[in-house]
Amino acid sequence: SMNARMPARVCAFRQYFGATPTLGRQEARTPAAVAAAAAGLPPLRPWPVRIEQLPDVRVAYTRRVGAYGDASAAQWHQLTDWMQRQRLGALTRYGVGLDDPGLTPAAKCRYDVCVALPDSFEPPPRTPIKTLPGGPHAVLSYAGPPQGSGAAWVWLLLDWLPRSGHQLAPRAAFERYPAALPYPGAQAQDCELCVPLMVAGGL
Repeated sequence: SMNARMPARVCAFRQYFGATPTLGRQEARTPAAVAAAAAGLPPLRPWPVRIEQLPDVRVAYTRRVGAYGDASAAQWHQLTDWMQRQRLGALTRYGVGLDDPGLTPAAKCRYDVCVALPDSFEPPPRTPIKTLPGGPHAVLSYAGPPQGSGAAWVWLLLDWLPRSGHQLAPRAAFERYPAALPYPGAQAQDCELCVPLMVAGGL
């Protein structure tokens, strides 16, 4: 079943699933095209996917607990304001959903908005800091309206991954936003959907 292929905490397309706020076990087993149509997303098409070895990244982050998609623009604004107060220039940012709402109540789902920190930067006391683990990732480059990224997540996880010969690693998937581009919620966005992969003999 798809659940065996997709550990709960890396069901990454969940937060963009529009008309289906919770992606239950039954829905996770439906073909990607059917799932996308049910959510009112555009027709699926293949996107180019590359395998990339990503480094560990030290990030500052803000965490929101609640239904995915609610007030996320305010969360990105909060991060941008913090970066400006710290006199940080354009830096790579990440959006990371940590829970599967098919298994976790919406009110308890965690979403982190992160910014990669320069090695030389000393954050103020009590700044939430963590490391996003690196390793091999499938990386899909997405460009278009924010609501369309859900179709890309569905295709990547339900169509590309099962055919790829790769297995999902039990780490969080995320969206990576290049330094100079708008945060999610802008009229258009460019981002990279990054899915962690298992390596032979370990994680």
